[in-house]
Amino acid sequence: MGTIIKIKELGLQQLNNAEFTEFMNRFRKLIPVQASEEEERPGGLSVLTESGTGYLGVTSEMLAAFDADMQALTDSVSRQRTDDRTKQKSLYEVSRGSCVTLYFTSLQTAMKSPIAATAEAGNILWTRTKDYRGIQRLPQQQETAQIRGLLFDLAKEENQTHVTMLHLEGLLEQMRETNEEFARLSEESLTERAADTTEQTLIVRDRLAVQYDDISTTIFAFSVAEKNVDALTFVSNLNALVDETRTAYKRRSKGETESEETPEGGNEEGDNNEERPGGL
Repeated sequence: MGTIIKIKELGLQQLNNAEFTEFMNRFRKLIPVQASEEEERPGGLSVLTESGTGYLGVTSEMLAAFDADMQALTDSVSRQRTDDRTKQKSLYEVSRGSCVTLYFTSLQTAMKSPIAATAEAGNILWTRTKDYRGIQRLPQQQETAQIRGLLFDLAKEENQTHVTMLHLEGLLEQMRETNEEFARLSEESLTERAADTTEQTLIVRDRLAVQYDDISTTIFAFSVAEKNVDALTFVSNLNALVDETRTAYKRRSKGETESEETPEGGNEEGDNNEERPGGL
């Protein structure tokens, strides 16, 4: 009896979303197909034989479920990638608040001007808009509405001459642009959350982990019971993928912790005879 090559264990739960998705995508491509059907395998995804039964025990239903969850994972993760939007919103939030602060500072400066027309323009605008002071400290949605109100008032014909006198056009345009961009990004976030019917990432990941175990264990059984070449190749390639993923994980986590432990099970070099929980 030859040596049984077991599938190495990988702590999938320790991988971040990018690592998990990459691993599962590459695992998907490793699933074998009968050589006679290679040309009929659209995108390398079908494993059905002519009889309609699954090749090496992997059925079309198993793969359809896996593919559906991979799409759900991709959608869920993409919706969580709000870092760029959040950073941009923060920039707009700071910018529009600064514009409001600068507007009132400009009025205070103008009011002290020795030039009568400038002082008069400053005093008039201060009197007409002083109730908007501090709006940059309001809750974000209230701030958005209040800035729109301020800009609406300043756009009135009775105030235009004074705005021009104090050269505030550029500042007010900047205030308007940053406020509207902030509002746009906020609305997009709300719309996405309302339309998000995809299951939470962790739930999808857990389901994919079970499916990964089912598929890999099924093919592993053929590598042991029948010494199937495709199954043996699959196990070998999967172990190589596990090793590569471990290495990438350790490289990433090295800066986060001094621990050199690998994701659950096995050492860094790997062990072909590792016992796989639930495996054969």
